Amino acid sequence: MTHLTRPPSFVWTPGVTLDEHALQRMEQAFPMPQAPMGEAWFLSETRRTFDDLMAHPRGQLPIKFMSVYWAGAAGVYPGFEDDVLRTLGQCLMRKELWAESEPVQRRVFGIRGTSRALVYWGSTSGDLSASLFFCLKYLEPERVEPWAQSLLDITAPAYRMRLLTWLWGAWPLLSAGLTNAQALEQARPRIGWDSSHCLGPANDEAAHPFLSAASTERFLHTVRRELTRDRALSWSASFDSDPELAEVEARLQVTAQVLNLVHP
Repeated sequence: MTHLTRPPSFVWTPGVTLDEHALQRMEQAFPMPQAPMGEAWFLSETRRTFDDLMAHPRGQLPIKFMSVYWAGAAGVYPGFEDDVLRTLGQCLMRKELWAESEPVQRRVFGIRGTSRALVYWGSTSGDLSASLFFCLKYLEPERVEPWAQSLLDITAPAYRMRLLTWLWGAWPLLSAGLTNAQALEQARPRIGWDSSHCLGPANDEAAHPFLSAASTERFLHTVRRELTRDRALSWSASFDSDPELAEVEARLQVTAQVLNLVHP
């Protein structure tokens, strides 16, 4: 099984194409079953099958992956961890979800037309939160800084609002050292996602922390340096372009809440 050399950096750039070679290597290592598995114990005439596991990588897949590979994914095959980042780590940036640097409505971040308000009124979007924690967990400390910088370089106001809301809820946990994933459920604003309360090791790796201290500190340091007061205030001004974002900012003062945490 051939493998590409590790790229010098890992960044988020809207509109990317997922690495086809990485996808092929993962498909070879983990062939898709012909039929979904069924539940192990049942009393009804019809056995329930887990059809959702046959779907494309979304929803609960970050939880399932992190639970299985809680202490890291080295050893599956050479370069497996990089392949995971090139694919699952880039899912929210893939070109199908973006149009001219703006997220496509109804396809990502819970933007318009979903069952909840645009920014869930005080909660970030679950797919963004899961992806942020996923990358922060599996990136080596030396690769966290360019990735964190790239998060702040995305210009779409709807994305910026969700990122700020995530920072508002996640910053206190990250600053304290997020070793136990269950702490996510106590964060306010809410930064969990569907079934995030199930996040945890699936085997005997419970002693391994959820996030490494080195990666977390690199992330916090980069955000402190890059998200200056002037930059954050320019973000706040950009929310005026969308009436719904402007209303959320006016009511919740999201930017001010984040600045109070990042630059106390």
